[in-house]
Amino acid sequence: QLFKECAETGKTPTPDQWKVLEFIKDRCFQERSEWNSQTQKKSFWEPLRLMIHGLPGAGKSQVIKWIRSFFEDCLGWIHGREFVCIASMNTMAALIGGMTIHSFGDVPPRVDPS
Repeated sequence: QLFKECAETGKTPTPDQWKVLEFIKDRCFQERSEWNSQTQKKSFWEPLRLMIHGLPGAGKSQVIKWIRSFFEDCLGWIHGREFVCIASMNTMAALIGGMTIHSFGDVPPRVDPS
């Protein structure tokens, strides 16, 4: 699926983006192996929490889109159930089709007492 999207958009991952994508793929295969052998409770792996950061234009949004595509199109996962993409600001959350930290955590907006 990733290769199909790369061909359609003309974008290919940079070496650093490939490292992130490979890491996530390998981790998914590891967790699937544990699931199949019923050894999840014996696993020393913590749940994966990954933060992607970098300078503007570094390709953060694109790598997150590729990750989402892998999760949704290849694994059949649903955003908000098996995984969630969270951003600190509304603009970034909209770019990645995710949620803000506050909306994900159901934090109400601050109400002025006056």
